[in-house]
Amino acid sequence: QPRSRGLGDVYKRQGEEGGMVISGELELIIDGKSHHLMAGDAFTFPLSAPHKARNSTDKETTVLWVIAPPTY
Repeated sequence: QPRSRGLGDVYKRQGEEGGMVISGELELIIDGKSHHLMAGDAFTFPLSAPHKARNSTDKETTVLWVIAPPTY
């Protein structure tokens, strides 16, 4: 059975977030709506939207993730 790895908590901040799936697959849940992304898919959304992400496959997923303004 595939392992589910991801962000367990829902995050909500001010600004914008976006990125691109470099390899693998990613489930991105924004405002309660699930989006299944594959390698080459890009995404963007306001940080004020409740969101979380997970990899529900056994394969490694690489994502370029950008947050503006930086929060770290």
